[in-house]
Amino acid sequence: MPAAPLSASTQQSAWYVGLIYTLVTVLSWATLPLALAISLRYLDVWSITWFRMSIAALLLGGWLGIRGELRFAGKAAAGKASWWQSVYQAWPGLLAAALLLTGNYIFYMLGLDRTTPANSQVLIQLAPLLLALGGMVFFGERYNRRQWLGFVILISGLLLFFRNQLIALNGGERYQLGVIFMLLSAVSWASYALVQKHLMRIMSSMQIMLFIYCFATLLMLPMTDFPSLILLDGTAWLWLIFCGLNTLVAYSAFGEALHHWQASRVSAVISITPLATIGVLLIVASISPGLAPPEKLNAISLLAAVLVVIGSMITSLAGRTSGQVDKPGKPGKPAAVIIEPSRS
Repeated sequence: MPAAPLSASTQQSAWYVGLIYTLVTVLSWATLPLALAISLRYLDVWSITWFRMSIAALLLGGWLGIRGELRFAGKAAAGKASWWQSVYQAWPGLLAAALLLTGNYIFYMLGLDRTTPANSQVLIQLAPLLLALGGMVFFGERYNRRQWLGFVILISGLLLFFRNQLIALNGGERYQLGVIFMLLSAVSWASYALVQKHLMRIMSSMQIMLFIYCFATLLMLPMTDFPSLILLDGTAWLWLIFCGLNTLVAYSAFGEALHHWQASRVSAVISITPLATIGVLLIVASISPGLAPPEKLNAISLLAAVLVVIGSMITSLAGRTSGQVDKPGKPGKPAAVIIEPSRS
């Protein structure tokens, strides 16, 4: 029996709720690179990443434990396989996903340390493009003509942005190395996302992420500078905690946005994240000039960033076939599975 159509007031309410959650996601991802760049003044890449992973592992593990999904044997809540059973069945793929996403976090931080927050947000847009190409190769997915147009615009924007920034920074080797690390981060993330897409046939995304967080926490334990971590002052701790909670807040809001909004609309709005990052940096620089890392963004760089955003939006919105209605998901069931690049 088909479900009764939603009333106009209910649809309008869902629209506003979806908008709020989507904007929370954008704001979280727009502020994260700045917070990470500031945290790098106090700690090294490995210690920051270990802290973020350990916080995520504790909070997500506690949530899954409350839901009864961490039993050693038998079925978990709602008749699903427990986390331990799922890990035992899929450990080779989980290990690959954990190594790849950990690499994504590390390479992103190394790139951010050598470029700037705005640069990192623009360059990481290469990640979903690589995922799309991987989907075509491994899963038989296809782009339509409008999506290919968006793809070309996005690539053109990235190339223009990279070339202009390289000139603005006088061809600095540090910036070039940062770009290489950011490209490695994008490749690592796209590879991880393809592995996760395969794993999600037998595990939930939260089960996968819990394994990755736990694995990364143990992997980076020997590289973590605990003496420096303990000696941090209050301000440094606030920035570090913000980084640790930001990702969980962003992905929680992202998931809720998919419950109330169309998947294509959520993707299109999230595409403005690079511009939102630039806006956040300009506001912070005007309020506290010494807080935000200096950005060298001229008119050409801004134009290139706009092209990246336009290309990404076209690719998202053109994904539906003619006449297809992209409906918001029911509670507990997203309208579509969308994996966004980590803004580590």
